[in-house]
Amino acid sequence: MNFEIEHGVPMPQLRNKYPFEQMVVGDSFLVPAEMTTQIKTISSAASYAGKMLKVKFVTKTVDEGVRVWRTA
Repeated sequence: MNFEIEHGVPMPQLRNKYPFEQMVVGDSFLVPAEMTTQIKTISSAASYAGKMLKVKFVTKTVDEGVRVWRTA
């Protein structure tokens, strides 16, 4: 099977309910406790977004839920 190589095809934006793409270093957002039944999912989403966007996110569990910071 041969695959055609194409140039200049834009990569689709991340499909995510979290605002990773709009964040700048120092920004954070809170995922409320009632939405954090799967804390690992939020951490995984932040890790994946960081790799795709070539930036760094940190997640921490806080009393109110899970907070996500953009650190780099």
